[in-house]
Amino acid sequence: MRANESASVLLFVWGDRVLPVFLVSMRVEERAHLPTLVPYRANVTLGMQVIEGNNPFYLFEKNALARRAALTGTQEVLQLTRRVFF
Repeated sequence: MRANESASVLLFVWGDRVLPVFLVSMRVEERAHLPTLVPYRANVTLGMQVIEGNNPFYLFEKNALARRAALTGTQEVLQLTRRVFF
């Protein structure tokens, strides 16, 4: 990165998850072309770094992950209890 450039923060949205990230790398691999050599199919690989710390998006996602883990654990205990007692 040059001295006069700064990294942009992006919001990466995947389903109901929203994470602040820095885009650290990007690779585009063209897979198929039209007869005019215009690409119409490609694979794109993105490298991202999650911005942790006192960030509202990160804190929200971290809390949501803990809630999902607790819910999954509770459901597993209920299923095990049903198998043992019923």
